[in-house]
Amino acid sequence: MMGFDPMLQFIHEEDVAEAIALTLEYGLQGVFNVTGPGQVPLHTAIRETGGRAIPLPEPLFRPVFDRLFNWGLWPYPAGALDYLKYPVTLSGKRFVEATNFRPLFGLEEIFHSIQR
Repeated sequence: MMGFDPMLQFIHEEDVAEAIALTLEYGLQGVFNVTGPGQVPLHTAIRETGGRAIPLPEPLFRPVFDRLFNWGLWPYPAGALDYLKYPVTLSGKRFVEATNFRPLFGLEEIFHSIQR
């Protein structure tokens, strides 16, 4: 949406698999956040994965997204835009303290693995 460039976090699928293995190895119970190597602005993630950002004025496109979703032509309701505009940035500190987890893949490698 025009005027928004939120910070987003990414993690490589192999790092997720490693985190699951560590959870089992350490017998962890409870809720833990697992985070990747850092966060970047949305425009950077789009550029680094080979995409092109097209700024859309929200007041015009929110009703369009709603209609497309209702007709089954778009996978997300317009309300999902709020999750993109106002994402949550997580701390993985508790998981790191419990397992000494460190992501093996950096942001550049993550973006390269999902380039178009």
